[in-house]
Amino acid sequence: MRLTAVVAVLLTAGVAYGEDELPLLGLAHVGIRVSDLERARAFYSGALGLENAFTTRKDDGSVFVAYFKVNDHQYIEIFPGLRPEDTIPMTHIAMWTEDLEKTRAIMLRRGLQPTEIHTGPRDHNRSFTLRQLPGQNLVFLEFVQYMPESLHMQSKGKALGERRLSTHLEHAGIITTDLDAALHFYVDRLGFKDTWRRVVEHRRQCHPDSDAGRWCCPLLARSSGYQGRVSGDHRSR
Repeated sequence: MRLTAVVAVLLTAGVAYGEDELPLLGLAHVGIRVSDLERARAFYSGALGLENAFTTRKDDGSVFVAYFKVNDHQYIEIFPGLRPEDTIPMTHIAMWTEDLEKTRAIMLRRGLQPTEIHTGPRDHNRSFTLRQLPGQNLVFLEFVQYMPESLHMQSKGKALGERRLSTHLEHAGIITTDLDAALHFYVDRLGFKDTWRRVVEHRRQCHPDSDAGRWCCPLLARSSGYQGRVSGDHRSR
């Protein structure tokens, strides 16, 4: 793939709407579909030092999701089944909150269309999603509340190996098909703040200084001529 221009924009949450601020606490996980689960395990556990804290399975016994733990609230979710035509393996990004109802109610007031709140039949967390995301190759954006009986909370304090390359998931990158549309969605609709940009074009670079904010969420990247497809589902988790 030959790129002539790349634009990266870092966004942070928790600004712009005052009392109507989304009560988000950070990134919960990113979902990545892989073509070879064992090789992925070797990379995330062997190279990155993240433990496979738990795994959920389909009715036929095959792996549905393998959860690689960064810390008690952050995971990398690995889904088997990447097809040759699926050129973008990341399926979704999730953020966590301790007030799912308030988060959803704010989004409804802003004219967004969140799904109904759902309890995962396998991981037992409550969540809802935003779908048909404008200008981006992402199947859905998920908002999750960890429940006491969930696999995540049952794993609290466990699978926190000393070999972890990092103990914090700082941001997640999204390939955009329309950067302006994606920015309008995250900044004007969700209330995130555009805090940092980097433009690379014909070896000219600029990266203005800015306040990194409370915590980092999406990193939107636009590359000229990029096309691809992703697939995924969250309701069976």
